Formats: sequence, C-alpha cells, structure tokens
Amino acid sequence: MKSNQTTDNLSIIFAGGGGKGVAASGAVSTIVNSANVNTYIQSDNGDKEVKSENGEVSVKATNTTNINTINAAASMGFGSLNIGAAINTVVDDSDVSAHIEKVKVTTKKEVNVDAESTEEIMSISVGAAGGSGTTASGSINTVVIASDTDAYIKNSVVKGDTVNVTSKGTTEITGGTGSLGITGGSSAFGASVVTGVIDSSVTAVIENSKVNADKDVIVSAEANETIGKSDAPFITVAGGFSTGVTLEGAIDTLIMSSTAD
Repeated sequence: MKSNQTTDNLSIIFAGGGGKGVAASGAVSTIVNSANVNTYIQSDNGDKEVKSENGEVSVKATNTTNINTINAAASMGFGSLNIGAAINTVVDDSDVSAHIEKVKVTTKKEVNVDAESTEEIMSISVGAAGGSGTTASGSINTVVIASDTDAYIKNSVVKGDTVNVTSKGTTEITGGTGSLGITGGSSAFGASVVTGVIDSSVTAVIENSKVNADKDVIVSAEANETIGKSDAPFITVAGGFSTGVTLEGAIDTLIMSSTAD
C-alpha cells in the first residue's frame, strides 16, 4: 500500500509605482500549504489478518513539497515621498503517517512501514524606493514549516523475514529579504526583517506488539533541518543612501526545533 502527494508552487509578484507627487508601491504574497498523507493497515477490534505467501507487505506514505516565491516592490518618483514595500509569507503544514495497527500480518519476505516527508521552501522578498524626496523601503519575509512524520506498528502481531519501521523528515529554507532606499534629498530609510521557523517531529515506533523476524528488526527515525546553505543562504540585507539622514536596519530570526524518536 502506498500514498504519495507532491506539491509544486511557483509564485512571482512585482509591483511598481512612480510620479511627481507621492509614489508608493506594495506587493503582498501569502502561500499556505497543508498536506495530510496517511497509509495504513488497521482494524477497529483486532480481527483483521493480512497474509502474503510470496511477496512483501509494504505500507508507505510520502509527501514532497516544493515552494518557490519571489515578491518585489519598487517605487521611483520626483515628489516629496517615495515608498516601496514587499511582504512575503509562506506557511507549510504537513502530516505524514504510515502504520500497522490492531492487525496480524504474516509474510515470508519483508514487512516495511515507511513514512517520508520533504519540504523545500525558497522565499525572496525585496523592497526598493528612489527619488528626489524622502524615500522609504521595507521588506518582510516569513517562512514557517511545521511537519509531523510518523511510522509505527502498534497493538499488532507481525511475522516476516525482515521487519523495517522507518521515518524520515527533511526540511529546508533558503532565500532572504532585502531593501534599498536612495534619494538625492534629505532622508532615506531601509529596513528588512526575515524570520525562518522549522518545527518538526519524526517518529518510528513498535509499541505493544509481537514481532517475529527471521533476520533483522530495524526501527529508524531521521530528521534533517536546514535554514540556509553554502550555495543558497538565507540572508537579510538593508541599505540606504541620501545627502542627509540615512537609516537602515536588518533583523534576522531563525528558529529550529526537531524531535526524532
């Protein structure tokens, strides 16, 4: 038995503005992805039996999510005020489970219970403003990944040549945010805020079960988390230039929490 879900999302948003008075542009992008993939052999009262004489018994659930988003706003004017702002938000929530519960399973070959989840998010947010008056640019980029990946055998009787219960979760965030304000006037402001959060749980369990194997019994849980990497970092940049007051700031917050059992 096998369940597989693949999500691919590409989003590109650009907003521009200009004029002789007040020039302002803004771009807002919000992507919310939710995946629920479950594969199981299960009974309510424990009276179900699965037999395979010559083949393996396999229960596998797989989820793959790829999200790429670019959000940009630019403003150019010759009036008193020029504003460019971009806000990017990506939320990915996945629940992947493969299990055998309250069942008797018998085979002469392998019994495999496998859950695997992969989330890869690339998010870029850029705001820019330029002109002869006051310029202000800002960008906010927020990426949140919450992932639960579980493989288990519970309250069951399992007999096979080899019994494998494996769970693997891979999460990765790359991209960043940038802002630039340039003016020939008195003031230029640039601010960037980026937040990356990964909260994942990866579990592989045999619980309250009788397991007989002619060879190996393998229970494995693996969690891999990355925010930025050498060839694709997660970065924050802010810049400003003027003949008078220049203010620029960048805030970078990265949070990772994982449990592998």
